[in-house]
Amino acid sequence: MISTNKAARGRPQTLDREKLLGIAVSSYWTDGTESVSINDICRRAGISKPGLYREFQNEDGLKSAALEAYREKHLVPMYTILGKNQSFLETLEEIVEFFNRKHRYQSRQECPEGCLHADMNHSRTVFGPSTLETIDSLNVKIEMELKSWVDHRKAAGEIRETMETASAVTYLFAQFSGALNLRKKGVGSEEVEKFLRLGFSVFLKSEGGECEINNE
Repeated sequence: MISTNKAARGRPQTLDREKLLGIAVSSYWTDGTESVSINDICRRAGISKPGLYREFQNEDGLKSAALEAYREKHLVPMYTILGKNQSFLETLEEIVEFFNRKHRYQSRQECPEGCLHADMNHSRTVFGPSTLETIDSLNVKIEMELKSWVDHRKAAGEIRETMETASAVTYLFAQFSGALNLRKKGVGSEEVEKFLRLGFSVFLKSEGGECEINNE
């Protein structure tokens, strides 16, 4: 007897979104967003271009999603440090450890040097509206976290009241960017630590005017 059942049509292969975003983040972070094409991402992830477009609509959507994935894994831990109810110096110790965190990762591909968000911020003219919106939302989030931390440390009497919060936030943002750039240039962890401690030392002064932060 001949079966009258028709063969089921093949369904599009299920896309592993988390895996794909991991590859996109690593690719953009290591090689630069302007140097990596959609074809490169598809080849490295072993997926078709139509499959990628079904998930992210276009390259702008992919880059925006990749930056969000980067935020969750690599920036949220910094927000957590700043949000802890701990002293200025305790926060500094964790920040230093955070910026010299390479030992937590097994390979350079998993955590390249530098900062993907900072790199995309500096090259913002080449991105589409979705990516730009994500870049700007991360800027706002970081500034809010820094402002909250500065205000809390002022209230605790650890940062001088005469220091304007807005200026302090701009300064800290520059310090973090500077530390990441040093790592990207191959500067060792000890020098990066000294850079951060020296940078934070402007906030704390003893009665004699000497910096209280050990920068040896």
